[in-house]
Formats: sequence, C-alpha cells, structure tokens
Amino acid sequence: MKFPPQPSLQGVLFSALICLLFWSQTVSAEVLVNHLYQARVALPDRSTAAQQAAIRQGLAQVLVKVSGYSGTPGFTGVADELARADRYLLEFSIESQPQVAADGLATQPGEALWMRFNQEQVDALVRRWEIPVWPSSRPEIALRLQAPLAGQWISLKASQYPAAAALLAQQAFARGISISLLDPASAPPPDNPDYLGELWLALDRFGQQQVSLTVVRPGGAAMQAEAGANGLAGAMQAALDQLVDRLSLAQSFVAGGAPGGQIILELRGITTLTAYQRALESLRSLEMVDRVQVLQLDTQQVQVRVSLAANLGLLLDALIHQGVLLPAESGLAPPGPGEPLLLNYRER
Repeated sequence: MKFPPQPSLQGVLFSALICLLFWSQTVSAEVLVNHLYQARVALPDRSTAAQQAAIRQGLAQVLVKVSGYSGTPGFTGVADELARADRYLLEFSIESQPQVAADGLATQPGEALWMRFNQEQVDALVRRWEIPVWPSSRPEIALRLQAPLAGQWISLKASQYPAAAALLAQQAFARGISISLLDPASAPPPDNPDYLGELWLALDRFGQQQVSLTVVRPGGAAMQAEAGANGLAGAMQAALDQLVDRLSLAQSFVAGGAPGGQIILELRGITTLTAYQRALESLRSLEMVDRVQVLQLDTQQVQVRVSLAANLGLLLDALIHQGVLLPAESGLAPPGPGEPLLLNYRER
C-alpha cells in the first residue's frame, strides 16, 4: 500500500478516516441477485464442529439475504430451524477466502465454507413464520473509497486497501446486495442517482471503529445510521446492516398473506423491520390470541388478521396493559355485512 511519505503505516491505521460514498444507478440499473440461497462463512479450522457451526450460520445468512433484514434469525421459530440447518443443505465445499491481516490494512489467506440451501424448503420456512421477503431485483451500489492524508482527501484503489475491498465483497455477498468499487479515475455519479450517501469509518488507537452513515434518496428523507465495533469488519457490517435494513423495507412484502377473518388490525407507524418484529411478537404472546397472520406490509403500516380464543374485550384490555401498541383512533366502527372488524393501532 503506497501513501505519501509523511504518515507511517501504523499512523494511517490509527488515524485515517475512510469515506465510502454510496450511490446506485437509476432504477433501470437494478441487478438480479442470483445467490440468495447460497452462503459463505469463514472457518477457523476444518474441524467437524467448526463446519457444523458454519452450516447454522449459513442458513441464518440465507434467511437474512432473502428477507433483507439483519434481525431475521431472531424471529419466532427460526432458532429451532437453525439447529436443524443441515436438513436444508443441498451441497457445500471449502473455499479460499481472504481474511483481514493483523495490521488491519492487508489480507492474509483464509478459508470459508460455501453452502447452497434448498430454495423450496427455505421459502416454506419464510412463509411459515411470516418473514418479509425482499425481491431479488435490487439496486446496484457503486462505492468510492477515500482517505484523508496530510490534510487532503486521497482516492484509493481497491489494491491500496485490500482489507476494506475484501470485507465489502464478503459482506455484500452475505447481505444479498451488489457493490462495486469505482476506480479513482472514474467520472462522478450520474445525474439523479437513486441513492447517494457517505459512510465514515474512524479507527482509533484502541481498535474501536466508530461509524456514521447517511444515505439520501433524491426527493426523499435522509437515512442515517451510526455504529461502533472493535475492528474494521464489525463496524462495516453494522453500518451495512442498518443501510440494507432500511433499503429493503421499501420493497419488502410478506408471502402467503390472504384477506379474510373477523378481526383485522392495522398497525401504523411501523417504519422499521425491528418494529415489525416487535409488534408481531407482542401480539403472539397474548394468551387470548390463537393466530396472527400478516396480510400486508409496507413502509407505513402492517395489516394483520387475528384469530381469538376469547372475546374481543380481553384482547383490547391485554393490548392496553401490554403497552407495546396503542389505539390510533378512539371508538370501534361496526363492520358491514360480511366484513371483518377493523382496529387501528400504532406503535408506542
């Protein structure tokens, strides 16, 4: 790695701020991600225990890729399926995969377990636990890497910071997105890019990585994320997780939902998949609720059908005492003939 002679390599590691500029092309530049049911997990060694752990992590990685949500492994029922991940596995092999070297800048040889899981079985699991699905046509993200040296921003090639380039490629694969590094000599982004933003990674002398991320879509509100982690890999993954969670929510849907039933709950103000998960878990934890079926999911609200084992009054009382969801409107409007009762709630 060649830098201007003033700072030392160790000084660059401790003090360099790395600016990653994210943007995608127009909507027509979306790419079809064809590896959603594949996973790649780093191996510490080739032992049976390490490979079994990697298979469980691999299925979790696939569920995250399919849904676009980093918290998917925490959904109800998923943990039990992860313990039986080998039942979903079709094939696997050990591959070479670079790892971050001790200096945090270069890479060193390493290995990973590549896996391909059964798409039909994974899709059935997604439907069973009403996990959101992010369509496989997704924005392509172009990235420019820069570092401030001697008071000036210097654009870097991937070969000048191999650790960052390797991590981005690995994490893009793990999150089911397409990321390309631009050469410093590349032209600026096209007019009206679909997404434009900055990701700052600041590494202090104790190895703590502080991350601040802002992504703006023209005509829309800015998406901001902050993360801190020990080491480059953890910080970059945390920042990308927050970015992709927000991007996927705009296009996610729940497979298998169908209208019908007697009670429909509209949950408003559900603006993140974390809030979606929390709302569903709160409903399913109530004793008088037999079943919760998601009918519709978008960036403004979630609509669910609730089957009750007791009367409606017990449900309304339980929602009040639980305190997770609050009425969005006062009073109950009587349903028309053959129509379900519609209740409007919002997240506290």
